[in-house]
Amino acid sequence: DHRDFLAQLREYLWVPALAAGTVLAVVGIFRGYATEMVLLFVLFVLVQLALNWRDFVAEIPPRRAELRRMAHQFRRNPLALLGLFIALTILLVALMAPFLAPLEPGQRDADRMVEHFEFNHDLQPPCYWSCTGERGEADGYILGSTSKGYDIWYGIIWGSRTSLDVALKVVISGTFIAVVLGVISGYYGGRVDEIMMRVTDVFLAIPGLILALAIVAVTNNPSIEYLMYALIIVWWPGFTRIVRAQALSVRNLPYVEAARAAGASDFRIIFRHVLPNCLTPVVIAATMDMGSIVLVLAGLGYLGFGGGPDLAEWGKLVGYGQEHLLAGDWWAFFFPGLAIALWALAFYLLGDGLRDILDPRQRE
Repeated sequence: DHRDFLAQLREYLWVPALAAGTVLAVVGIFRGYATEMVLLFVLFVLVQLALNWRDFVAEIPPRRAELRRMAHQFRRNPLALLGLFIALTILLVALMAPFLAPLEPGQRDADRMVEHFEFNHDLQPPCYWSCTGERGEADGYILGSTSKGYDIWYGIIWGSRTSLDVALKVVISGTFIAVVLGVISGYYGGRVDEIMMRVTDVFLAIPGLILALAIVAVTNNPSIEYLMYALIIVWWPGFTRIVRAQALSVRNLPYVEAARAAGASDFRIIFRHVLPNCLTPVVIAATMDMGSIVLVLAGLGYLGFGGGPDLAEWGKLVGYGQEHLLAGDWWAFFFPGLAIALWALAFYLLGDGLRDILDPRQRE
């Protein structure tokens, strides 16, 4: 029967089709099609809701009660609220960058800082209220400048966009790859699991920062895009381990066995019963890694990798400022370092708060 043939074909082809779709999704994110992909995902979700509308309506009351409980528990966690406030503030700064730090006349690329050599001393101190200082600067800089004449205020404001762009792309891409590989590895086990985990162990055996440096050095391309590719290659193994561990614990639970006994396909079991119960630790880890990725990005920028010397990025500003720290010129090092610390603190606190809410073992 042709229906049985199509069913068997679908059963055998969904894994390679999913792998190809994962590659296309990651490439699409870095090629600037993130908005279109989000719209396609929203359309897919709406179609699924329309096809399962009765089930969705039946689940609304318990989900509403659960969301109310989660919101109440979140409000009782002051550190999580602090993390959310800092994260939203940084996000607002990134969105308002064109208004907070407008481009100079003739400046083409907003992500590139402009060198200023109007004065004899290029390292300008901060001028919070009056911008006429001892060195004769008539229009100084709110947070000072670096030794190369880069405006630190401009670098921090537009550097928030650089950090947000890199963190989102690396986290989304790495999580997408890890979810696909981890859930397949954990569900099927056996030789499939053995091969995937040995490949994962190879990447985990090398320190992430060292591996990222090696990848950037081998490609010999200083662009920020290649730096993001290097971070994704470094980041997906950890997420894969998390998803695989959850899938191993879920695949033999009674409701999964019942679905298998009812004749459900592997595709349906994985994405309807196994994967939804693997996402909680992934969400928590991804939130915390939003801070970790920016720390690694800043470390690479401090060492001079990624995007060129004039890229508005916090690690590069710290690298310029540390040269003059012992001379007492503290501002070129302090302000971008403070931005990195606040970013990492915000997402660590937010991730810890989400763990308290989403992990049943943490509930009172």
